[in-house]
Amino acid sequence: MDDLERRVERMLADRDQEMDPELIRELMALPPDHPGLDRIIAKLTAAGGSQPASPPLNIDDFYPPGEDRYTLRWPLAPSTLALLPAPFAALDRKTQFYVLFQEWTSAELEATMARSAGDLERARALFGECLARAAQLGVPELKARSHENLASISEMAGDRQAARAEYQSAMAERGLR
Repeated sequence: MDDLERRVERMLADRDQEMDPELIRELMALPPDHPGLDRIIAKLTAAGGSQPASPPLNIDDFYPPGEDRYTLRWPLAPSTLALLPAPFAALDRKTQFYVLFQEWTSAELEATMARSAGDLERARALFGECLARAAQLGVPELKARSHENLASISEMAGDRQAARAEYQSAMAERGLR
């Protein structure tokens, strides 16, 4: 566990403490391959909703082989751009998938932080973006997680019917319906 992860734990342990803007900036600037990013996201997710955190994902488990390249539909984070060896359009399909998967992870982190800060409208918009990103990648597990996160926002807003619909969508993405 690195210092950043310990700081997140301390912040989450003290429910009376407001979100530290400097910590949020540091988290948002993390490169997509930061070793503790999945654990940090899981901790923030667990703190933001009534559902347990989902386990970290292994990108290799979700790559769908194919020939068609991906289209860049959202701007890449500066930390991602700094790591790319070439423009996105020049990358091979698998590398494009990995980049977009990591961008989904970063968007989920930003949405989770907004939810933890009580900014439900921003969190809802960002989790909606996560759902669209997951649909572009064609990864049912990312779509399911996005639906679960949207459900948690609906729960926090007191809309049980919308939460139920999102949970049902998550189950359908996992083939459990």
